[in-house]
Order: sequence, then C-alpha cells, then structure tokens
Amino acid sequence: ILMYPFMPFSATKLREMLNLPAPCEGDFCGEWQLDSGHEIGTPEVLFPKIDDETIQARIDELNKK
Repeated sequence: ILMYPFMPFSATKLREMLNLPAPCEGDFCGEWQLDSGHEIGTPEVLFPKIDDETIQARIDELNKK
C-alpha cells in the first residue's frame, strides 16, 4: 500500500506474490500482518539485477549527449 504511489507495478506484483486482495477490498484495508496459516503465492524476482556492462553502456550513452 505504501509503495504503490511510487512503484505501482512492483507494488502490485508484490501484493500478488503475498496473495493479498487489492487494498480496501473486502475486509482487507491496510492490514499490517498476515493471519497464521496464510498461504503466499509463487515468489519471483521483483527487481532484476542489472549487470555492470549494462550500467556502463547507459553511462556511456548519457555521456555522449
């Protein structure tokens, strides 16, 4: 809920991984804990790693401008 305004796609992906309903839907409206026995969804990479070569290529592109 807190990260949604800044990173909506990542927040939605994380909410789905935690198997939570949309904010303020049903009885869930900003709960800060999960009930005992709550089953989470399939975990996946939220933020892919960016290798050094890709970072350097972006830096080189910016320096050309």
